[in-house]
Amino acid sequence: MRSTRHVRRQRSSPAFSDRSRHSGKRPDDAGNRTLALDRATEWLLAQPAFDRILASALRHPRLLVALVAIAGTALTAWSIAPFWRGDAGTVPAADSAAITPAPSSGDDALRLIAAYNQASAVAAAQGRADLLAPYLAPDGPAWRAVQQEYARRAISGERREATLARWGVLKAAIDTDTAIVETQEQWDVVTIAGGDIVSSRRGVLLRNAYMLRLDAGGWRIVDVATTVLMN
Repeated sequence: MRSTRHVRRQRSSPAFSDRSRHSGKRPDDAGNRTLALDRATEWLLAQPAFDRILASALRHPRLLVALVAIAGTALTAWSIAPFWRGDAGTVPAADSAAITPAPSSGDDALRLIAAYNQASAVAAAQGRADLLAPYLAPDGPAWRAVQQEYARRAISGERREATLARWGVLKAAIDTDTAIVETQEQWDVVTIAGGDIVSSRRGVLLRNAYMLRLDAGGWRIVDVATTVLMN
């Protein structure tokens, strides 16, 4: 009996407790957290209210999917919130003097040709060369040729009803500020002079090579080389 009491006193003595606290071994925090999480999960699953909520969610799968989507959206918004607030880091400001506008794309050159063809039909019907000025380089041979042709038509009292039936790009070589675009175009052209129809040509097939230049105002046609494929 004495030996039993003596052992119990040793185990409960302050010296034994101090050795257990200062032996150099640290508690297993990860294990404790796992154990606590397991206990919390078991407690939650044991609650009748949780069972009712889970059963209700399973009876309404669309609602469950919607709730999951809302939760995902909320988590995404929470994760990117620092970027909206400017807390994700400081981005050095770019030197505004070093920023140059992006050059006009090749699609802009093709759109200019399409707009020029539409304007050509209107200009031919009204006998107005000035309607083509926005599409032509003022110092280019194309603009000079247009002015000469419309001056001739004004003298003869000629006007034309031109309809572009179809057109397409055969090839295009577009550089930073110059471009060469070859097209095939089919026109229906009715020439009228003095109120009478002078000629009516259907299906006039042309091959045009447009030489363009990019300036401050955008793409402009400098010259046009036309080959008549079918008259």
